[in-house]
Amino acid sequence: MRNTSFSSMLTRGGWRPSDIMRDLQRASQLIVSRHVPMSLKLILPLGAAIYWFFPLDLIPGLPFDDIAVVLLAVKLFVSMGDAALSRDTTPDVAGKGDEPIVDTTWHVMDE
Repeated sequence: MRNTSFSSMLTRGGWRPSDIMRDLQRASQLIVSRHVPMSLKLILPLGAAIYWFFPLDLIPGLPFDDIAVVLLAVKLFVSMGDAALSRDTTPDVAGKGDEPIVDTTWHVMDE
């Protein structure tokens, strides 16, 4: 399973233009995937869009901070979306078949 922490995402690299384009393409695939939770689809992309159009900037007049926030949001979305996708598509060992699963506790009694 992929490590989805923010620090590992930054140190993992992938900031070349080809990596950024790959992440943008992957993000577009994850947006339309039914296996990625809707909350994840809304929070990061919407947050980045709001920051892009928000009138207060860290660097007024220049879009560098806006671009950085969008790129970070895309990287984080791809990382979290892939993790959610792998959790959703990994078969559950106990859940094979149509048998109901009963979660209970038990103990052995000596006769």
